[in-house]
Amino acid sequence: MLFTTVLPKLFVELFLLFLYIIARKTRKERVLTFFLYIILLLVSRDILFAIFKIPLIFSFSDFLVILIYLFWIRNYTGRRRGDFIFIIFNLAIFTFGFLDSFLSILNLGQYVFNLVIIADIIYMSLVLGLVSEYNTEDFEMIASTRYVLITAFSIFNVIALLYGYDNEAIQSIIVPLFYFTHAYILYRYIRFFDLQREETINFLQSNLESMFDFMKNFGNAITNRIDLDTVLELIVTSAVKNIGADAGTILMVDEFEDRLNVKATYGLFPPLYNVPEVVKVKASSLKRHFRETPIPLGETLLGKVAGSGEPVFIRNTSGVEELKNNTRNDILFVSSIIIVPLLVSGRILGVLSTVKRIENQFFSERDLEHLKTFADAASVTIDNLYTYMEVLEKREIEKEVDTAAEIQKKLLPSGFPEIPQISLAALNQPAKGVSGDYYDIFKLNDNEVGLFICDVAGKGVPAALVMVMIRTILRLIVASHQEPSTIVTWINRGITGSISIDHFATLSFLTYNRKNHEVVYSNAAHMPLLVFKKNEEKFVQVDTPGLPIGVDKNTIYSQKRFMLEEGDFIIMYTDGIVETMDEMGNQFTLNALLDVIKKNSSFGASEVVKKIRDELSDFSKRAKQHDDQTLLLMKVE
Repeated sequence: MLFTTVLPKLFVELFLLFLYIIARKTRKERVLTFFLYIILLLVSRDILFAIFKIPLIFSFSDFLVILIYLFWIRNYTGRRRGDFIFIIFNLAIFTFGFLDSFLSILNLGQYVFNLVIIADIIYMSLVLGLVSEYNTEDFEMIASTRYVLITAFSIFNVIALLYGYDNEAIQSIIVPLFYFTHAYILYRYIRFFDLQREETINFLQSNLESMFDFMKNFGNAITNRIDLDTVLELIVTSAVKNIGADAGTILMVDEFEDRLNVKATYGLFPPLYNVPEVVKVKASSLKRHFRETPIPLGETLLGKVAGSGEPVFIRNTSGVEELKNNTRNDILFVSSIIIVPLLVSGRILGVLSTVKRIENQFFSERDLEHLKTFADAASVTIDNLYTYMEVLEKREIEKEVDTAAEIQKKLLPSGFPEIPQISLAALNQPAKGVSGDYYDIFKLNDNEVGLFICDVAGKGVPAALVMVMIRTILRLIVASHQEPSTIVTWINRGITGSISIDHFATLSFLTYNRKNHEVVYSNAAHMPLLVFKKNEEKFVQVDTPGLPIGVDKNTIYSQKRFMLEEGDFIIMYTDGIVETMDEMGNQFTLNALLDVIKKNSSFGASEVVKKIRDELSDFSKRAKQHDDQTLLLMKVE
């Protein structure tokens, strides 16, 4: 009997474990852990039941499985007060039940605990029934599995109530069949996120082309001296088309009047305030009224975003007090709205807003993230255009170097993300005011950081524009949480063909997870990564093959994984560091750099970078700096 009841369950549990391992290899989502808990719980209860033959073990484990699924659901919906009462009630009942089994206090029948489980199923059904697209992230995935989950639990526990858990047929047939429910839920989860990831990749790839078109047009704007209004029209048109909006607008801040002025619109963007009835008669009248009516900072949602610098996303405008004039069935109707600030170095230039105007059509979180990325690129574009036009008015064309230096300076990060157990520092010294080097640091989540370094061939405004393009693509796709090799491959596909072969770039990108201490690294013909292993007091060189960015569109880049320990350093640098020359023409060399790091490895990253800067200065003395110097340092604390 033991063989016939244990073997079928063991088969399904191994199948569940196989699914989990496959999912875990390609996904790092925290919710996968819930399925591991279920697998371990199933195995444990089958072992305990086979030894002790106490049906209460099955009832209690059913409660724990329901509890795990409840936590899984709450991962998307957030916790509720009723959950605490649910947990306390069950723990009290089953604690008394186990005591009763051994002490024979009341001799409660198993059916009592079956009824408790049925009550738990009813509670879980209520929780799942209240899940909707308005209160739950990834609603579609839960909606596609909730009826199977509720039905399977209900049927299984009714059968158990009628025939008992210790029935051989239930243990050998019904229980294994019920276990397939968990396998089905896990499979649906895997498929859902596979499809979601494919949609995200397709979405990013489809929008990269339009982003490049925008960057090319911006380059033409500088070359042909197109006025700012034309560039703003281009920005709002591209933004609306990229996220499938119905209309959009850009309003710029008038710093002298403390107000917003409408500078560009696409489609019929309705004012977010009440307008005279006569204006609503014609679309042309509404457009003219909106363009000619300034909005004070802090008034209407547009003015509030310009005042605070914080984006606003209202998926469904129904019931929103601030949009009460835009929810009626008239020309002002708005069903969904996104408003993002145009920011450069903490300075608000204006706001970019898009709307959907068809009932029951709404923006998504992905649309918001894409518009924020687009606004980031547009802000740099507008500010660069301001800077460039001012310089053209005040200086001779030979002052181009100063312009490019200003552009390049704004591309570099203004600070470093704060992540526990990691210290970060950077050194960036242009040779002639304009650097062909670029670096960036990303906080990907609470536990993961991304480090990026790049060296663009050439100088001046053309090289700075290539940096803008690389930065724009990087900022757009880094939020997709792809592997570094994929990020580098996508950057190459986007850049190749959009720039001349003279402006290729070498770059490296890596991610580090402080929880599991894993580094994932990909290189595109840049200087190899250096790793100082503190415990071994030695340096390790890490590299992956690949052509520079912008040479071959079909290049597929590879990556390497390795682990770090406390005290280890990551060193990313450009050749200008090791090729620094003294007055006699002697180079600083890689060995000299490594010696500085090794001697000062007990200090944090910022202190080590200061030591390197001092060593370079002492070595070169009065010698002219002939190449850009960039170094990025990370230490595991």
